[in-house]
Amino acid sequence: MTAEVAVVSDGSAIPDASPPATLPLLQDYAELVREHAGLSAVPLAVDSARLAAELCALPKRFRAVFLTHTDPERAFQVQRAVAKAGGPLVITDQDTTAISLTASTLTTLARRGRSPSDSRVVIAGARQLPRLCVLLLAAGVGDIVSWNECDAPVFPLHRVSWDADALICLLDTTTGAATAIEPPRHVLVTTADPACHLLALPGLVQAVLRSPVTSLEVEVLRACAMALAAATPPGRRLPELTEPAVTRAVAYAATYAIHAQHHPRRS
Repeated sequence: MTAEVAVVSDGSAIPDASPPATLPLLQDYAELVREHAGLSAVPLAVDSARLAAELCALPKRFRAVFLTHTDPERAFQVQRAVAKAGGPLVITDQDTTAISLTASTLTTLARRGRSPSDSRVVIAGARQLPRLCVLLLAAGVGDIVSWNECDAPVFPLHRVSWDADALICLLDTTTGAATAIEPPRHVLVTTADPACHLLALPGLVQAVLRSPVTSLEVEVLRACAMALAAATPPGRRLPELTEPAVTRAVAYAATYAIHAQHHPRRS
């Protein structure tokens, strides 16, 4: 039986979007998986109230799900519920975005001649991507500050980030506290690249479909981030998705990390 990938959304992360409205986007993502990973992918728009149940009820040929444009908290809860029920592995766009932002931070620091362990990184809007802080720690960043807009009255962002080596901005840069960001001494890292959350996806789904993995441990995400960083050409923060080596590098790194997770070395 050929393994397939379901590309799923309930549209809850897109203002005023109903599930059917996400289908053209999901079709594009499914085509991306088919083109770059060589896997069969099917787009599915699902109502929020039935999201976890629908994923658990997918036919056994669907070994992985890419859950995208879904409210982050709901996506996290669905990911856990489906894993607990023994359903297909759920990869969220929170996972893949955290991978790309970690890779971008690593290449940014390297270009400045900074090692991750000696660097200070501020995440503005950290609540929007909780897994990012954990992943940056796993990638070796020595000093991480998580900042949210509710911290502004006591700890203004410009004061918290003035001596940072990199500022990762997850805020809407046209409103609120983000408008107070001045041209930094540090480097701004954002999700402005529309392909940011897709870069690691083809290689990651290749790896998980070859393996018995039922959950995404941070070491697997770390391996993907390191592979993206290593595949980035000089002068760039991230590689292009169209570069053939990207999918191969991520797939190899994720497969190795999954194997190590299931077959740890004996001391």
